[in-house]
Amino acid sequence: MPASEPHPLADCGPPRRILIVRLSALGDVVCALPLYHGLRARWPEAELAWAVQTEHAPLVAGLAGIARVCSFERRGGIGAWRRLARQLRDFAPDLTVDVQGNLKSAATTLSSRAPLRVGLHPDDWRESMGSRSLTHHAPRAAGPHVVDRGLALSRWLTGREAPPRFDPELSAPERHAGRERLRGLLGDEPAPVAIQLGAPGDPRSWTLRGYAECAGLLSAAGRAVLVLAGPVEGEALAVLSAALSGTGETRAGRFATVLERGGGRETAALLAAVAERGGDFVGTDSGPSHLAAAVGLPVTLIAGPQDPARTGPYPPSGGHHRVVLSHPAPPCRPCIKRRCEHEEGPVCTAGIRAEQVIEALSRRRG
Repeated sequence: MPASEPHPLADCGPPRRILIVRLSALGDVVCALPLYHGLRARWPEAELAWAVQTEHAPLVAGLAGIARVCSFERRGGIGAWRRLARQLRDFAPDLTVDVQGNLKSAATTLSSRAPLRVGLHPDDWRESMGSRSLTHHAPRAAGPHVVDRGLALSRWLTGREAPPRFDPELSAPERHAGRERLRGLLGDEPAPVAIQLGAPGDPRSWTLRGYAECAGLLSAAGRAVLVLAGPVEGEALAVLSAALSGTGETRAGRFATVLERGGGRETAALLAAVAERGGDFVGTDSGPSHLAAAVGLPVTLIAGPQDPARTGPYPPSGGHHRVVLSHPAPPCRPCIKRRCEHEEGPVCTAGIRAEQVIEALSRRRG
């Protein structure tokens, strides 16, 4: 952005209705929470809405400062776009903030018809052509992480410097439900380890053998283990549960498995309960890892093809998170492709041993 470009609010009053555009995915929605908190703190009287895909709507709908959720059905075709446009027109924002930076978010931003449409610097867009949808651009982010881009936008727009806040604003009843759910799964075991399975076919996922060996080593060391999976990992969860002699979805004891079907807040509450007991989280570079970090749970990241300095738990260094990488790294890493094209398959995580993960957990606990 040219240094001479004026601030979008220089010649008008404070915004009354602000729309945040971050449609997907779960981890990126979590990474946009500091922007939400910054906007709410700067303009507490403004009405805030969030445009987001339907599967992530419950997570943002529970935020105390969100007055409206404009949901988008990802596979709904042209009808989904029409329904989203009606929701945006009904909200009638005077300021739309695009923190996503691709063509889909640009179409959403234009559909909002807001007179002021601000967002990331064009160099920080994944599809820079979409940046033409904006009336104003933030300065280029100082760091490479997706959170750095949102912070650059937030600090420029609000004029305030503040540490990033990822709090999903779990209510007291939600936190209580999370504690009771954890008690039903693992009793009162201290310092449990939550392990999130990866989706089959995702190059970021670890091997099923790696998950099983890690859970077995943790259990042998006296740590209670909670293995979580979403619907697409259900089959892998069943195989792992059988291998570790689990007896169903809610077995109380030193090992339990659970299939998560909610939109994020139930999982966040469960992970917050794990954090309250001084626990840990083990997962790949995906949404649940960011959700765990958001509720204060230290993450040991099984880093696959992506660069953890760009997409891993924040901050990428100097915090209480740990990163486990395979060595030597394949020449094609880092990579953001949805399918691995390496001749030997997804080698980025296949070379990571369970002992490396255990060692990283031990280093974190000192």
